Amino acid sequence: MIVSNINSPELEKYVLTNDRFAAAFDFVKKIFTGAVEDGRHILDGDDLYVNVMTYESKMAEQSCFEAHKNYIDIQIIIDGEEIIGYESADKLSLTREYDESGDYMLYALNDKYDSIRVGSGEFAIIFPEEPHAPGIAADAKPSKVRKAVVKVRV
Repeated sequence: MIVSNINSPELEKYVLTNDRFAAAFDFVKKIFTGAVEDGRHILDGDDLYVNVMTYESKMAEQSCFEAHKNYIDIQIIIDGEEIIGYESADKLSLTREYDESGDYMLYALNDKYDSIRVGSGEFAIIFPEEPHAPGIAADAKPSKVRKAVVKVRV
């Protein structure tokens, strides 16, 4: 997992990690400079798309870990803040086997996971098979969050 912000000078390095990252971050920057509606935005078919969403963050006990096999997630907070939990798969209990059509598997949230707090303009690049629990309420207080989740096929 890589955590940074949209204005970081290191963004140039991250863009070099994958051929589709440049188009992904170009689109995300447009979200911050103009009106982009919630919903799915196709950039390159099923190989690169962005889900823009607004929701209420949830309490940790309502969360679970998810992981993907075919996509990298770039989760970018547009407005608000949330906690993203992360943990090694070998320390988690699988609760749902891999669903190929949805590209996810689920794990129970344990009580000893690490986490990061992300706010407006900050993002996490989450690679395949890295369990993560997004959308957790910061300071245990649910609040409105607007976020873009870029899906990049590996």
